Amino acid sequence: MTFRISQTIDHTAQNANVSVEGILTQAEAKLLENICTDLMDRVQSNITINVSGVTLQDEGAKELLRQIKAKCSSLTRCSFFPRTLIEDFHNGEFQPCY
Repeated sequence: MTFRISQTIDHTAQNANVSVEGILTQAEAKLLENICTDLMDRVQSNITINVSGVTLQDEGAKELLRQIKAKCSSLTRCSFFPRTLIEDFHNGEFQPCY
């Protein structure tokens, strides 16, 4: 399976959306992080990442997704498997990626 990142920018609303599909490893997550950082600089706003097409994540990808979510974005359409891999646990409560 291939890996694909698609991005759209709504200049009127000053936001960006990214869709991720395929097997997400640390290398692909690093590419995603770079794309998200670039988009944040361009739209001067947080971005939304659709992870519904992600089928597998390694440990490095999981940590990078946590970092991406924390600094620049929200994750949407997060199915059960990826959600359980990347949920953060803070102050005794899970912070889900809906």
